[in-house]
Amino acid sequence: MKINLGLGEPKQKFVYLKNNIKKSFLKNIRKLNEYPIIEGKRGFRESISKWINKRNNLKKNFTKNIAPSIGNKEAIYTITNLVTNIYKKNTVISPDPYYPSYIIAKLFFRKKIMFINSKDKNSFMSNFRKIKNFKNILMILICSPNNPLGYCLNRKDWIEIINVSINKKFIILSDECYSEIYTYKKPISCIKIIEERFDGNYNNIYVINSLSKTSSVPGLRSGFILSSKNNIKKINSLRKYNGSNLSNLNQYLSSKLWLDFNRTKKIRKSYKKIFKSAKKIFDTNKIKFNIPEGGFCIWLDIKKTGYTSEKFCKIIKKKYNIIIYPGSQFSNNKRSHYKIRISLVESKKKCIFALKKILFFVNEKNKKNNK
Repeated sequence: MKINLGLGEPKQKFVYLKNNIKKSFLKNIRKLNEYPIIEGKRGFRESISKWINKRNNLKKNFTKNIAPSIGNKEAIYTITNLVTNIYKKNTVISPDPYYPSYIIAKLFFRKKIMFINSKDKNSFMSNFRKIKNFKNILMILICSPNNPLGYCLNRKDWIEIINVSINKKFIILSDECYSEIYTYKKPISCIKIIEERFDGNYNNIYVINSLSKTSSVPGLRSGFILSSKNNIKKINSLRKYNGSNLSNLNQYLSSKLWLDFNRTKKIRKSYKKIFKSAKKIFDTNKIKFNIPEGGFCIWLDIKKTGYTSEKFCKIIKKKYNIIIYPGSQFSNNKRSHYKIRISLVESKKKCIFALKKILFFVNEKNKKNNK
């Protein structure tokens, strides 16, 4: 039995075709003979606007502030493509560890990456404050809840970063794809801060989110970009040429999913149960472990085993047929090359089985090394 806890691919079942949406869904298949509107159908954008308002306790029409995206990865690429061609500044700030797509600016647009090393929210903010010169800073990418560390920025953190971005004139790209996966307290969105403290001014702000984690449909490839109306016009203008449009059928289904808060609540409950069971396993193995504020990842230190993260992951796959990802794929920091990322995306039974096998191997190896 193979258990894949490497790729952050949620496994909750998709059941919509079994209920009364089936007829409407099939009816919309005929829309496949039409090119989708670049800026997205109004109904699609309205559903996201309603979701944003309900999620953040706001009352605003965001329909003209929204552009569709083919998931967060495409959104990051499109935004980076846009801003690197508009502004002459040449440095992008990324947290470290980071989602690999955050270095797109370096890979495709010849920009420099400045990494902010962080082991938690406090170290991220502390290292952010140490940056003295913002002259060449084009953009900062922020992931809250963070992948893979699971920390969330609070209201005070957001206000501080946004104030600096306004004063120093750089862009914020807020990646909120894990915003609905939390165990206790709902993470605050950059959108809520902008609306309540900065008069809804998104001139230097891009917020992205998707249904991949929120509704456990990574295969749908459906998300959105939120920014100022002018920035969204520029995004849509760029999309005339890159062809990254959501089909009408996709938009129809996405519109239903964004407003299905019950489905999201059930998904969140399932992760909560998995993490509570995981906490018991870690406690039993006498390994310090705190349930992350958000997301579904575990960032585990395996340095005492004597293996690098790459070697460790290869052994676990060969020994137990369990797939996990090495920390070296998510970090420029050598210390992270002795950490692994475990995505608890399988069923509770499979996740618990995998964690027990991994921690058993860690403990056995630690005992041998301590002899």
